[in-house]
Amino acid sequence: MFYIDETTEKWIDSVINSINERQLKPENSRFLIALFSSMDSDFVRYFKDNKEKISSFSGNNFHVFTPLIYENNLISDDKWRLLKTEFNERGIPVSTDPVLIFLELHGTKPGYVPNFFAGYNVTFDDFNNKLKKAINFSIETPDSKKLTRKLNELFLSPNIITNRLVHDNYRELISRKLSNPTIFISHSSHDKPFVRELVKALSRSNRKFWIDEREIKVGDNIKHTIIDNI
Repeated sequence: MFYIDETTEKWIDSVINSINERQLKPENSRFLIALFSSMDSDFVRYFKDNKEKISSFSGNNFHVFTPLIYENNLISDDKWRLLKTEFNERGIPVSTDPVLIFLELHGTKPGYVPNFFAGYNVTFDDFNNKLKKAINFSIETPDSKKLTRKLNELFLSPNIITNRLVHDNYRELISRKLSNPTIFISHSSHDKPFVRELVKALSRSNRKFWIDEREIKVGDNIKHTIIDNI
């Protein structure tokens, strides 16, 4: 779970930061944006009180964003309305009702393209169980079309998103933000503590870093893996 600020560009920066900090491959991740206002008090309490539980349950490759909540405080409803308007202008129909928006990233660096494939107006009735199943479905179902069918049945609600409505400039904005290169760090084992701190400090510069202990798996040919990634 990562809390974000109110504008699209800041939201994209938060996505990139979370991916970089955990050294994840964007194409292996799924994202959920939960939009609701301060008037939706059940949702506000739920996400504030269950931040750590949701984060732990989601694992590394599923990211939940709650734009209304920033650093555990509520942003103003004016800013929430600004975000809602921004989504609508970019072709993603968001009303005053609580809504869940699902997306994934297609392609490989340097040209990731966001695919907004599902969105649902939701109520708080049995919400914890539905969110848990939605996260599980998203992690276990690689095909977005099959996932959408599962989500349709889960939420018993029409999918409010069709890709033809999402404006290309919105896709291009996210694609451009995600096009930064991966930096390969060559180092000796003696320098490992310093390298770990270096990666931690520089991850927020919107760069991804390749270091052996995160990328080389047990049984891999070390020399070939390093050469392939370079």
